[in-house]
Amino acid sequence: HGYGGGMGIGSIPLITKRGLAIAYLEALVALEVATGESHDELGYLLIEGVVEPGTAPQMQKQFRDKLRRFLKTSQQYRADRMLTALPHNFLHEQALVLSRLGDHQQVLRIYVRDLKDISEAERYCDRIYKEATAGAGMHAHAAAGLSSASGGG
Repeated sequence: HGYGGGMGIGSIPLITKRGLAIAYLEALVALEVATGESHDELGYLLIEGVVEPGTAPQMQKQFRDKLRRFLKTSQQYRADRMLTALPHNFLHEQALVLSRLGDHQQVLRIYVRDLKDISEAERYCDRIYKEATAGAGMHAHAAAGLSSASGGG
């Protein structure tokens, strides 16, 4: 499943070049024809939408919500580059990208030490544990299938 940021509640008005570019890139992503570079560009445009001076607070919130959803769901943006592009005070977004990079210690440091959000840290640990055990279960199931197919077990 991918990023479904385009249509629906909180869409960005198509009255600016940025708004049009975001809508176009979201459509490419939704149709699963976007390149990695397109995913990166969408992330950069969403970041710009939040930090651009003069952006109305409600628009900043819409850009930031889309950015978080994008960072959480897209598997094609280059996480190292996105991490560099994020402002230092975008801690939640940094945690999303660090999670994608597999840096669980840094993610927990952000949730616990910087954001003081113990419940978010617990949810993160639960999610990572479930993903790890689901993956291990699939590997064990596949190994059992191979074992019985070869006559062993």
